[in-house]
This record gives sequence, C-alpha cells and structure tokens, in this order.
Amino acid sequence: MASLRKALRSCYSVEAELAIAGLVLLAWQVLRIPLEGRVGVSLDHAGDVLRLEHALSLDIEASVIDRVSGSELEVVMRLTGGTIVQTTTTNIQPNTGHIHLSVDGRLVSMTYGVLQPLDLSSLKPGTHTLTAQFVAADHGPFDPPVVATATFVKDG
Repeated sequence: MASLRKALRSCYSVEAELAIAGLVLLAWQVLRIPLEGRVGVSLDHAGDVLRLEHALSLDIEASVIDRVSGSELEVVMRLTGGTIVQTTTTNIQPNTGHIHLSVDGRLVSMTYGVLQPLDLSSLKPGTHTLTAQFVAADHGPFDPPVVATATFVKDG
C-alpha cells in the first residue's frame, strides 16, 4: 500500500504523461472496435460505423420559427439516418442518441423526440440563434458533428 501511495505522489515529466495519455487513447480506440478475429473484419466494421455516422443529418424547420411573438417556441426537427433513444448509456451505437437544443450557445433542453416546446419567457426581445445537435447516448458528439442552426426573432 505504501508503494502505491509513493507511486501516486511521484511526478512524471510532461513527455511521459503525454505518452501515457496517448497510449490510453490508442488502447481505447482499439478496444472500441469489436475484434472479430481478423484485422480486416475489424477495419470493415470501423468503415461501417463511419458510414453510418456520416449519413446522419438534422434539420430545423426554420419556417416555423422565423418570428416568435409568445413566450413559447415549438421546435420542429427532422432527423435522417438516426434513431432517438430514451436512455443514456455507454453502449454507444453509431446512429442512436438524442438531441441537445441551445439558444445563443446555452443548453436549454435535452430532448428525446423531434418536437420540442421551448420556454422563451426569460429571453430578451431580438435576434437569437437556435442550435440543435444530435448527440450519442452518452451526450458526446458524433464525428462529424450532426448540427442544425436557425435564427429567429423574438418580438418585444
């Protein structure tokens, strides 16, 4: 136990810490692709995952939100190539997740559907940006990110 404490207190050079971090990231990448006995099969699987992630798209029906006069905004989105799931998990799939909605860069909702009412009562009148991002079930972004934005004006 004493040797463990000593090892935890010892300092490593920046280069050594970067090397350790690099090895951990490399190991994670290797382990996240299911190895099925052959490297070729694993690479094919990785290609399938990338194709699924690249096929994802998300749109906001901007015609619905051009001008907002009340205190609530009904956001209507269209998700292509993905499936919205109701739970958070670390069992990440390349095309399942949920949607984060942000107004002016501030997260305001995590939604599990393509229709979402937003309370705008605390938002000042003027031009605002709505951002929708389809994220994996662990809240992490896909690569490339699946993002849609729309600008709207809240009347005073």
